[in-house]
Amino acid sequence: MNREELHKIISGSRLPARVKKYISAFADSGADSWLRRLLKAAPVSLLANISSVMEQAAANLGLSPEEVLFATGFHPGNLAPERLEAALAELLAVNFLAREGFSSISSVPQSRSKTADITAARGGSTYAFEVRCVTRDSGFSAVDFIPDAEGRIKEAGQKALPVLEKKYRKKMPQAACSRKKNNLSHCGLIFVVNSSNFAPFAESEGLTELAAALYKKVGSPERQHLCLLSGGETGVFPAWKV
Repeated sequence: MNREELHKIISGSRLPARVKKYISAFADSGADSWLRRLLKAAPVSLLANISSVMEQAAANLGLSPEEVLFATGFHPGNLAPERLEAALAELLAVNFLAREGFSSISSVPQSRSKTADITAARGGSTYAFEVRCVTRDSGFSAVDFIPDAEGRIKEAGQKALPVLEKKYRKKMPQAACSRKKNNLSHCGLIFVVNSSNFAPFAESEGLTELAAALYKKVGSPERQHLCLLSGGETGVFPAWKV
C-alpha cells in the first residue's frame, strides 16, 4: 500500500483528530516495528480495533475518546513504536479490569516519583496496578502463551518465565510504592503481551497457571496479584477476593 492510500484510510477512520495526526506521522517515521508493519498491511482493521479500544477505555475512565490516549502519559511527539504499544497496553488493561468487575478505575498522572499506572476498586478492596507491555523484542510472542486444546502453554511460553520475573522485579515496586503512598489495600502487575492483538477477553487456564508459577517464583507476596493478557486470553493469580 502506498503512502497516499494509507493516509486516506487513516483520515477516514473514526479516531480522534489528534490521534489521526499521530498515526500518520508514525506511519511515515520509518521505524522498523511489528506495529508499523501491521499498520501498512491491514490498516482498516487495525485502526478500527484501536478506535474500539479507545472508546471502551474512555467510557470506563469517564473521559472523552479525544483525551483517553493522552491520559496514559502518551506524548504525541514520541514516535517510538514501543511507546504507542505501551499506551495501548494501558488502555487494554483498563478494559480488562472493567470486565473483571472493577470500578472507580483511574489513570494515575505521571510524576517524578514512583507511581502505578492505574488505580481501581473491587469488592471493598482498593488496588494500584502497574502495566507492563511485553513486545516481540522480548524474544517471544503472544501465540507462545495461547494454550493448546488441552490447556497447556507452549514451551516457548514456559521459557518466558525468567523474562517475566525480570520485568516483575523492575515494575512491581512502583505499584507497591503507590499502594503504600495512597493507603490502598492491594497492588498488581498486568502484563500485556503484544498490545496490538485486540481479540475479546476470555479466561485461560494455561495463562492462570503461568501467572501462578510466576507468583510462586517471586515469593508468593501477600496482597499482590499477577495478570497476564495475551491475544485475548487472560490469567490472574491469586484470584480476586470476592
